[in-house]
Amino acid sequence: DPTDQPDQADRTDRAETPPVPAATTKLRFNFRFQPWSEVLNWFADQAGYSLVLDVAPTGTFNYTDAREYTPAEAIDLLNSVLMTKGYTLVLRDRMLLLVNLEDSIPPSLVSEVPTEQLEGRGVFELLSTRFQLENLSVEEAQDEIEELLGPQGSMIPLPKARQLVVVETGGRLRMIRDVLEKAELSRDPAQHELKWFELHSVAPEEVVALLRQMFEIPEGGNAVPDGSLRFATDPAGLRLLAAGRPDRLEQVA
Repeated sequence: DPTDQPDQADRTDRAETPPVPAATTKLRFNFRFQPWSEVLNWFADQAGYSLVLDVAPTGTFNYTDAREYTPAEAIDLLNSVLMTKGYTLVLRDRMLLLVNLEDSIPPSLVSEVPTEQLEGRGVFELLSTRFQLENLSVEEAQDEIEELLGPQGSMIPLPKARQLVVVETGGRLRMIRDVLEKAELSRDPAQHELKWFELHSVAPEEVVALLRQMFEIPEGGNAVPDGSLRFATDPAGLRLLAAGRPDRLEQVA
């Protein structure tokens, strides 16, 4: 009945002010070859978000699941597929944006999350995290995690503050966090021991050559790249001085 339909003003108000998603909102996916524009509009409407969509991905979404998802879990599921097409959904307050990963993503659109809060974020949620470095230099940290970055990832070095800002998905950021924590620990002087090794039947130079071969240290070097072991010969006698983690010193012994 036309008399039961809301007037144009009511429809406009509802479109501009979507409902706030309830904490108990649950969604189910039942799509068969549905165009992405329809899928994303449906999701934004159901979750109470305002969708910003310039160009939708090509192709269709084909997914059926009896499980119920919260809006945050649903975004993560959609992103797991969208990223294979070069897109990602970014949520800012109640605004849901579809971003083309080939374009430069404005930093203001990516939520910054402290390292201690990464556990609760989505595997495919695009986030920014600031890592504070204590024992590693910014350049060393970049080298350590460069291979872990995906096509959507980026790094912003802050050498004076000894910080590294990384934009990546939640899953990769947790992996990067763990790698940097281990690298930092390996460089922590408090975790290192100092030990002299007495040499009786072999020259110090021979021992050094063997250690370089064992630990894949370039010619002329005297330290493992991750800083977990350093060594030097005693010019006054047949001794080798080694400093490093206990497990590395056991290998030397």
